[in-house]
Amino acid sequence: MFGTPSKGSAVCKRCHVDVVAEKCDTCNKGLVGEYIHALGGKFHRACFLCRACGAEVASRYVAHRGAPHCRGCHADLVAERCACGCGRGMTGAVTSALGRKFIEGGGGLGVFKVKGVEI
Repeated sequence: MFGTPSKGSAVCKRCHVDVVAEKCDTCNKGLVGEYIHALGGKFHRACFLCRACGAEVASRYVAHRGAPHCRGCHADLVAERCACGCGRGMTGAVTSALGRKFIEGGGGLGVFKVKGVEI
């Protein structure tokens, strides 16, 4: 007779994973061993991915609209934009000049030009 194991009964490893174990909120498969508990859910490490680019973000992520994002995608989605016109989101060191904000280092150039004026 097959069915759900009764509480306290012995089960094989496969039945434990398939039936008894808590489920991953992404793939709905059983969680065995280490898993990630974040954003109100439980996930396999391989299932906890950046919502925008799909990179694994288990050790470092930023929550945006209830989903994990890598720092780069989060900056691209919600961070204030660099005033130079590159379109990149600003994270980390920022330089303020002429009432505007710029990614520090200007893309590695170390000099900013705004309307022909070096700052």
